[in-house]
Amino acid sequence: MIYRMFTVFIMLMIVGSKLSQFCRASDADALPLAIEVELSNTEKTIISEWLRITFPIPNVDTLAIKDHTEFFLRHTDISEIHEILNNMQQRANALKQSTIDNFLAMNKCECRIPRQLNSYDRILLIDEKMLSSVLSNSDGWKTFYNKYPGVPGVLAFSRPGLDENKTQALLYVSHYVNHLAGNGKLYLLKKTGDNWEIEVTFQVWVS
Repeated sequence: MIYRMFTVFIMLMIVGSKLSQFCRASDADALPLAIEVELSNTEKTIISEWLRITFPIPNVDTLAIKDHTEFFLRHTDISEIHEILNNMQQRANALKQSTIDNFLAMNKCECRIPRQLNSYDRILLIDEKMLSSVLSNSDGWKTFYNKYPGVPGVLAFSRPGLDENKTQALLYVSHYVNHLAGNGKLYLLKKTGDNWEIEVTFQVWVS
């Protein structure tokens, strides 16, 4: 009995190790796996810095954020993603290939968004079921804004990709506002001192 339990334990350890390696593979020939890993402190900081720039704390009371990272829209296949990134790189010469590679690799896994992101402590986490209900029902947005007045729509973040020096970051953000009002953008950020600043914004989709 003990031998069997030990054998099962070893097999689980091996499987877990293989999944972890695959999850962090450098190639990105598949869409994200539903395996949760924790956002690093650097990733949290980059998302927080984007929020600081885009939604200054004195002007926004509460933010609604999708509770898991989002790697483009679900219907976007990997060939389209590569094309989008190539187009952005042609426009933004400063965007390093190492940043793109890391961005693709990091987003092989979904991450849970924490309820606190540095300075932002009033965050409403929206799960997939709730977001789908808001997007699909004719009165979904009206119901949402009645329940959460003053919230500027729903935000969804990818995991940031970093260059080898961790001074350049690539971040994808979706902003859902209404049935016919939303957008998805890629942001190239540069670290200057202790702060991150948006260097380039690239439109991916708009409705």
